[in-house]
Amino acid sequence: MPFFVDTNVCSKWESDTSVRQNWLAAQKNLESRGQEYVSCPLVLVELLSRLVKPEPRYFSTDLKSFLFLSNDGGARFLTFPAKFVLKQVLQVDSPISPFDPADFKQWCAIITASPSREALTNGEVEMGSPLLTYGVDFAKIKTQHEAGRKAFVERMAYLRQSYVRPTPLQVARGILRGQNVIPQPADADKLACALDAAYQYEMFLLNTDASYDFGAEKHRGDWIDSQLLYYLADPDMHIMTDDVRLKRRCESSHQANRIIVL
Repeated sequence: MPFFVDTNVCSKWESDTSVRQNWLAAQKNLESRGQEYVSCPLVLVELLSRLVKPEPRYFSTDLKSFLFLSNDGGARFLTFPAKFVLKQVLQVDSPISPFDPADFKQWCAIITASPSREALTNGEVEMGSPLLTYGVDFAKIKTQHEAGRKAFVERMAYLRQSYVRPTPLQVARGILRGQNVIPQPADADKLACALDAAYQYEMFLLNTDASYDFGAEKHRGDWIDSQLLYYLADPDMHIMTDDVRLKRRCESSHQANRIIVL
């Protein structure tokens, strides 16, 4: 029975007393019920994207976010959202997702072992042996992250402008096609039910008026937030956030009660 935190909590747990106290209380409550803290790879990618722009004076603070995310390297990582959902709901492995939890754990270990952002950029991070060094390709991270966000923005803008409101089944079938999975009878129905919160979140966004610019910088988090909700496909999963909008935007879903606002 797992639970995880979003990017805001990772970033604020140390500097914001309220977030820290609420996190500690919620963590204690969930763990007393036998639930396990896990690390979300989407949060890892979002934290990595913050390192794309060099800010040396904030590097030590950024490292604390990665340490919190990984529970000092002890937490297990989830898979990416679509891969997670396919396995959770349909017991099918994603044929197109190239990464697994071991990759995410290694990425986080490399970052937290780095003495500086420059060492990451130059591939100079030592991990146990001076004969092998590691690094992070920030350009590739930025390119892939922006490509995913751009596709989301374009899709949402098209649906709103064309007054198209896809049904849960249509969304589910689209996800299956995107993952190159040939659905069996009832697969789309199962997926649609499991992704109810994510669907309601998108419907909220589609019902905004034209003044709500999906591509605006201040709405940058919408894509990641919608993806975070995929993990609620696990009926035991809980998400911790300090962003009340995440819960409000999908509050009509039966899954919304598993979003804990700190």
